[in-house]
Amino acid sequence: MGECVKELGGSGHALAFPTAKKIMLPNEEFALGCRAWYEEQGLIVDKTNGQFAHCPQPERHGDKGYYLLWGHHQHQGLLQSKDIGECCFYNGDAKRWLLNCEYWPDNYFELWDIYDEFAGENARKYHAEKDEFGRSIQGVKNAEKVHKEKDKFGRSIRGVEAAERLHKEKDERGKSVNSTKRGKSSFRNKTGIHDPSYRNSPEYKVINKEAGRNGGSEGVRRKSGIHNPAYRASPEYLEMRSAESKKLVERKVGMFDPEFKREQYRKVSKPVVFHYPDGEIIPFPSRMEAIRQMKISSSTLVRVLRNGKVIRAGRFKGVRITEGNG
Repeated sequence: MGECVKELGGSGHALAFPTAKKIMLPNEEFALGCRAWYEEQGLIVDKTNGQFAHCPQPERHGDKGYYLLWGHHQHQGLLQSKDIGECCFYNGDAKRWLLNCEYWPDNYFELWDIYDEFAGENARKYHAEKDEFGRSIQGVKNAEKVHKEKDKFGRSIRGVEAAERLHKEKDERGKSVNSTKRGKSSFRNKTGIHDPSYRNSPEYKVINKEAGRNGGSEGVRRKSGIHNPAYRASPEYLEMRSAESKKLVERKVGMFDPEFKREQYRKVSKPVVFHYPDGEIIPFPSRMEAIRQMKISSSTLVRVLRNGKVIRAGRFKGVRITEGNG
């Protein structure tokens, strides 16, 4: 098998019988080629630094496969899609690899054609079935499967890996080049959350408020992510907080911005008046003086000034606070 033999009849033409390698699907040939290259380079690619590529058939058709580096996994997934006529890649990962691949495949433009073919119509069919929240049922299942494996802080291992790849390149401020570029593009084109019609809509205000509250509450309840006690007590977290604080001081942003400080000083220097239910009025030359003399918390004072309502409980029950001299 595999050797050239004379065709019966003596025509002189050589017939090449297909070898085992040639009857493999191209995506498996590629995967085996990657494994051979790893071995030549002395690279150990396993679950610690690679991704399991189901091969030659996708996961729903079998559990055979090989560990490949992330970029090679995207390449193999595109080839597999063509081999079996089904979408076998995640659109975002495959497109990011095609745009930023570290090597130039001979069939680079053919891979783009495969992406365009399967990322469109097949993706729409795949995500056609929705749940009661309007989410793709297959998308939710995939997300649960992809993010099932967690690290010691309760974070998705695949999610952390993807974030590290996406934000690996930093600018002079230590910020993700990718995030900054996407944010500027969105702001410049007034798309996404920077779309004025969206930001001014009642839906945005509700969604933005609820998303922050629900996301934070759920994290606290599950003690996951930054609310995981082990993570918050870890040297990694403390180092990150210290580094972020140092950056804010150096860049003079947020509470370290001189203009912000001046504005805060201007606010706390404004006179305020306490109006009691019995008609008594007590003026104070500044907010700070009211806080010092009345022993009222700054958060309560600011909240009452902002909403203009009477305090409903505690030792200041019935008191209304206004800005000005009376």
